[in-house]
Amino acid sequence: MTVTALRQYANSPPDIVEEERKEKAHTEQVLTSLRTRAFEDQTDESCARHEQGDLSRTVSRLLARNAESVRMANIGRPAKPKNIFEMDLPSAFAY
Repeated sequence: MTVTALRQYANSPPDIVEEERKEKAHTEQVLTSLRTRAFEDQTDESCARHEQGDLSRTVSRLLARNAESVRMANIGRPAKPKNIFEMDLPSAFAY
């Protein structure tokens, strides 16, 4: 694929018949899943997909993300300058 082909595809109007066919197929797939699978299986899959059911996993993911962002923020920072009043000057230093 070329860039011009992608532009043409992105700028072309959607095929309404094709979109309706895809939507109908998706609706049928969802309805079949709801009718044939057990409720517990569906809820387990939904919780695993969205991570809302496992609070500990969500908390650990957030802590890891925050630790990573703090570490990345500290990488480019220069060291803090020394306090001139706490510097150890050599004994031969002339004022």
